[in-house]
Amino acid sequence: MRFGLSALFIAIGGAAIVALWSSPASSTYVQTGRPYDITVIGNGWLYGTDSKTNKRKYFKSCSLSINRYSTLVGNVGDSEIEFEPHIPVIGSIENLRCSPDGKITVLLEDSPTPSHFGQLDLAVALSSAKSYVFEDEQLASAPVMYAPNSKTGYLQSGWLLQQESLLDRFKKVSFGELTILVVASGILVQLLRLTAARDHLQKALPAPRAPEH
Repeated sequence: MRFGLSALFIAIGGAAIVALWSSPASSTYVQTGRPYDITVIGNGWLYGTDSKTNKRKYFKSCSLSINRYSTLVGNVGDSEIEFEPHIPVIGSIENLRCSPDGKITVLLEDSPTPSHFGQLDLAVALSSAKSYVFEDEQLASAPVMYAPNSKTGYLQSGWLLQQESLLDRFKKVSFGELTILVVASGILVQLLRLTAARDHLQKALPAPRAPEH
């Protein structure tokens, strides 16, 4: 009986874990109100070179900043990505604006009109990426078409994409899967209680006496 309960718990618990981890991850639009936070709406990917790994990365969302070389970069998590082609920028990041077609302008001091510094391009990647940021190795068998003049998406300022956390994924688990988790937890508790009761009973019983000759 003990083996049966253990096997049942392992089977149900394993099914619950598989159900949780196999639920598809997704990203959520979060409004920040900061003009230097940008997100691709529709098809297309921003792209550039990771300053740490020197590998090309494709990403859907980033926070713009200006590095020490006065070059525009995108910050995605812990990665600082230099856009391709490079866009030299002067001025304050708070005064930087990105238009839906990717044009970068900065309102400089003593200037009545914003100054134009370049334009972000979007790459149309024929890939089913599961994350909103990935490296070029994942495109080994998927061609990439750079389409600066025929973009299928546009850039939205003041918004970021955030990958869902494990807690968010748990919230997506269906009622049936959640029931499995609860049942599995109940079985584990009962199994532990049965084991504790058996041990207590064995300790309470007197030790068997040796047969008299």
